[in-house]
Amino acid sequence: MLLRPLDPWCGVVVDYGDTRVFVDVTDRKGPYVKRADAVIVTHPHRDHYGGVPRTEFGELRADEVTAALLGMEDEAEPLRSSFEAGLLDVRTYPVNHMCPKAHAVLLSGDARVLITGDWCALGEHPPLWELVDDEVDAIVTECTRAASVHPDDPEAAEYRIQRLLELHREDRTVLLLTHVNPLIDVASEVEILHVLEGDPVDEAVKAGAHEGADLEVVSRPEYPLVTSSVGTVEGLSKRPHVLITERWFLYRDREGRLRRLLDAVPYPYIVSGTGHASAAELVRLVEELEPEYLVLRHGSPDGVRALRKRLAGAGLDVRVEAWIGRRGGKLELP
Repeated sequence: MLLRPLDPWCGVVVDYGDTRVFVDVTDRKGPYVKRADAVIVTHPHRDHYGGVPRTEFGELRADEVTAALLGMEDEAEPLRSSFEAGLLDVRTYPVNHMCPKAHAVLLSGDARVLITGDWCALGEHPPLWELVDDEVDAIVTECTRAASVHPDDPEAAEYRIQRLLELHREDRTVLLLTHVNPLIDVASEVEILHVLEGDPVDEAVKAGAHEGADLEVVSRPEYPLVTSSVGTVEGLSKRPHVLITERWFLYRDREGRLRRLLDAVPYPYIVSGTGHASAAELVRLVEELEPEYLVLRHGSPDGVRALRKRLAGAGLDVRVEAWIGRRGGKLELP
């Protein structure tokens, strides 16, 4: 079995005999390789599915929301808990992330490779190390938070957004949308979705991304906003009506639309939230599954160094490969 990066961000190529599988295809650059027997998408975030239209494939495996966002409902096969992709046996596991449709993927041939997508231990699903019931030869995972200065503790600032959602669950929580991805990420936690007039969410809503929440179309917001960028939670108890969106969407808000909305409301509150594994969670995953190799994707050199230090401090004998940006070679198993 041969593993290599598909693109500079998250995509992985798995070659096994005559079978070639892509797991995730980013929208950023690439892919380096264009043709696969099967493409498997771990979750409906554009940086993991957006490059799919630029590939050729025999089969697409994706959840119904991802398929709708791609406009490939007729082509996509369900992302079942187990299936075959050519010569490879595939199992999927539901994981906790900022959207409710995230999965990790285990590919088995003459070796076993776990590709986590984006995940964290905190949430409705058991931690990933409890779901995978055997050792694996290699793990491919993100290291976005490996260099985080925050404590690896469920009570740390990164998890306040989950506690806030619990606090407001009995109130009329409002989600204002300016893009489809924030809808997918947190709609399962709210009761009413206020969708901005003209917002391109139709296909995602038809696919069930709103998780049964009531929908209202509005032309302008008249309530405070809460966003998952770094900031403070002070004052949230003053008003039960909150808006929640993603930190990365603020970063990608090239036209400044959401920022202008933030400026237009009287009390914009900002909350820190995450959907990625902490360094402690990554170390625990290695401890429990005992891979020979750990491959790190879409993080930073600082994160790689920090995680290497944490693994060594825990006495774990694992070979760490870093496929960050344009760096990254290939890994042959076993």
